[in-house]
Amino acid sequence: DGTRVTGPMTVFDRTLYFATFAPKVPAVNQCDNAGTASLWGLHYYESASAPANPATGGKPMWCGTVSATGVCTGAIAKSQTIDTINPLLAGYLIPGVTLRATQSCSEMPRARARASEIEVSDAPRV
Repeated sequence: DGTRVTGPMTVFDRTLYFATFAPKVPAVNQCDNAGTASLWGLHYYESASAPANPATGGKPMWCGTVSATGVCTGAIAKSQTIDTINPLLAGYLIPGVTLRATQSCSEMPRARARASEIEVSDAPRV
């Protein structure tokens, strides 16, 4: 069907993330929608089928709906098309996938060291 990976892939926490683009069959109004871009999440090691069959790919790991607290609230799937994330992006290409590390927002309690040690007034954020 002409689907191609469109850029770099990323592996994080045993999940392979990548983007693809599937061009539409040529038509008169081709510029209106050139094709469909998708974001994928597949388990790097576990197969989608039992017994394991490389032709079925990895176990689906993509969560299309995530709450503000980071909890998956939608169905787990292999991929999600970009136009379901934002309809204005229909026909656009995703030039690869990358992950950005962020720090958590937990705090450690304030503590005092022994008199022979330096006083700790603020514990570092972790």
